[in-house]
Amino acid sequence: RAASASYRRGFAGFHAALAELKAEEEEEEEQELAARPDCDGPLASSRTRPSKDGMLGAAALRDLQMLLRPGHCVTAEEGAHAAELCRPLNFFRRLTAGQAAAALCIGKLVCLPAGQYIERKGDPVGHFHVVMSGSVVVEKTGGELGAQHVFVHTIYDGKAFGDGYNPGEDDTDICRRASYATQEDTLLLRFVTPEYLEAVSKGDNSAEWCASLLGELHFLEGCKPNHINILSGRAVHKHVKSGELVIAPGERPSACYVLVKGTCKLCVRGWGDSGYLTVAKLSPGCYFGVGALADREGYCPYVSKLAVLPESLTA
Repeated sequence: RAASASYRRGFAGFHAALAELKAEEEEEEEQELAARPDCDGPLASSRTRPSKDGMLGAAALRDLQMLLRPGHCVTAEEGAHAAELCRPLNFFRRLTAGQAAAALCIGKLVCLPAGQYIERKGDPVGHFHVVMSGSVVVEKTGGELGAQHVFVHTIYDGKAFGDGYNPGEDDTDICRRASYATQEDTLLLRFVTPEYLEAVSKGDNSAEWCASLLGELHFLEGCKPNHINILSGRAVHKHVKSGELVIAPGERPSACYVLVKGTCKLCVRGWGDSGYLTVAKLSPGCYFGVGALADREGYCPYVSKLAVLPESLTA
């Protein structure tokens, strides 16, 4: 209606009406946000999309910002609630409920407007971000690009960037190789990497959860429930970082390992100083070192011909 009336008044009047309409909408958003003191940032009120697979809706975003508000010490119960809210996001789907809750208790929400740099090339490493809502562009310069700034990739809801998630970076890097900026109003969850690794390693290690996991392995299909419970009671949660050897070539496995989270790779030694060469990859549900479990004394009858290393940031 404003547009139709403005066109009748002429081109100048049209733009004046649009500016007035935009100002009214911004005022309404500010009033709605002010009525919610527990919600910080523009996303708390301006996002009106419904919840979709891989995304969070407006209601979930508001609740999440209230639970993880700045200066508030998140309780275990609040962490569990936040984990349930975040379940649609791909990043949290690969975690158990306990791990997601533990991670959310130590994560920090960051709400940024469009067009703002989050990290710049040369900034120190030691943390990573998960896009909770919005989008982030990756900007690169140097090398073949010279002084030209080029946007090479866009990161959307449920994806992460930073330690262990940036292509071209590895554990030896001490600074970022690219810059990251918001493409729209964006809500991020920031983790300090060592704190995150510690949280997820302690997040979920209950005997019930372990028994459920072991019961799904086909090489244990002939075991009775009480045997599965005995095995789960003896299981130990082992957390390894990227680049850390789980089993080395020539080593006799001392335990049977079941991959629960992350990915691992099977490698052979390369020639000279070429390090390890990947020959296969393992995903959650895969297992290795079965010989140590099958022997009554826990003595594996063979030595490994391959190295097993995490391919993901953690496993």
